[in-house]
Amino acid sequence: MPPPGPSPAPSPTPGTTPPTGAGPDTAPPPVGTPPVTGSTAPDHARLRAMAHRLLASSPEAEEAVRATERILSSYGPGPRARRGPGPVPDPGPPPETVLARVCLGRLRARETRHTAPWDPWSSPAPFSPTPAERLILVLHDDFGVPYEDLAPALERAPAALRQTATRARAHHPDAAPTTTSPASTPSPTPPTWRP
Repeated sequence: MPPPGPSPAPSPTPGTTPPTGAGPDTAPPPVGTPPVTGSTAPDHARLRAMAHRLLASSPEAEEAVRATERILSSYGPGPRARRGPGPVPDPGPPPETVLARVCLGRLRARETRHTAPWDPWSSPAPFSPTPAERLILVLHDDFGVPYEDLAPALERAPAALRQTATRARAHHPDAAPTTTSPASTPSPTPPTWRP
């Protein structure tokens, strides 16, 4: 009768790869593959939604997210992945800040690319926010990214970003957030009919 306790793991047959998570000696992922953790998938989906909202193009959004992930991977593993003694690696900037900088560069390039000569017959265009205003309005108002995280990407103080957002909302009322609390919404009153 075998002794009680954990049974040894079966050894893999020659020419096969052990299943993922088979033990501490599993092979690392291929070079260039971003590490997959529990928080990577939601972050990727959120970053993609932000980039798509900013750039209004799925292919450009996907490229921006890939560029963001490449930049973030250059900072190395975060402090949670640290093993053993030694200095704590730099976790790098928040992903939103990196994405903001990548998208801002793409928006500015698009703005200079689409500049056409002045046409006296064209009607004046409606207000369209500058790339910086668009970035602030979308990321802060729609996704709740704090001004403090956006400030490094735009190289401005958080107070200046608040002022820019207020000015942009005044020029473009449709850019204001659409969420309202039920308490602030007035209840409809029935019309009073008088003979």
